[in-house]
Amino acid sequence: MKTNSLIVASFLLSISTFFYVAAEEQLQRNKNLDAYKEIIASSLISVDKTQSGSWEYQINKVLTVDGKTNITIEKFSPDEDVYRQWFLEKINNKAPNNKQLEEYLADKREEIGEGILSKENNSLIKLIDINSLQIESDNNEIVQLSFNGFYPKFGDGAMGKIDGVLTLDLKNNYVTQIKLKNNEEFTARVILHIKQWKMMLFFDKYQETIVLKERQLNTKGTVAIFKDIEVSAHVIFDHYQLAEAVPE
Repeated sequence: MKTNSLIVASFLLSISTFFYVAAEEQLQRNKNLDAYKEIIASSLISVDKTQSGSWEYQINKVLTVDGKTNITIEKFSPDEDVYRQWFLEKINNKAPNNKQLEEYLADKREEIGEGILSKENNSLIKLIDINSLQIESDNNEIVQLSFNGFYPKFGDGAMGKIDGVLTLDLKNNYVTQIKLKNNEEFTARVILHIKQWKMMLFFDKYQETIVLKERQLNTKGTVAIFKDIEVSAHVIFDHYQLAEAVPE
């Protein structure tokens, strides 16, 4: 009987130790997750400020729509007049003609107008449901986290239908990449039905500021029910330079 009692006591002690260790590990993971959320938020806020604040930069874009490709070099320069911030330098390796410039500026005016109306939704933090973040891997230098994603331009039709993964560089304290992908088909803005969609964002650190380095986008779906559409875009952001402060 005494031997059996010792066995039971030893078993109970090992069980209590197991649960204590598990609880401590979970507590540490929760603390880490809270710290990672702060890094994510500060990184994406920094990128938002860089993209629309007092930095100049250039983009090299390859846009393919239904097999037709346009290659453009565009420049962003801060200006009090938001409609004068973008300039088309080249299209398909040539200087743009007047018609191409007019079309480009018309598209930019529409894009900027929509952005002004939904400025808050344009923030990169809107891509991530912060409360859904889960640690997938953590080696104390690089962390991968999964989350429920969202893309505001698609509207509520995309809610719950986008998954995301992001990577943190703990040594330099910033988000290095975000990947979003739909997990099922959905309808966006009434007329656009998305079958496959994927977006990847890559970031870099420049002069202690987090900047957007690259964006890749792939979309397959239908427009107005019957017309198939396939779009891919690859954009490189470079030549970042701090410009003079522009009044808000």
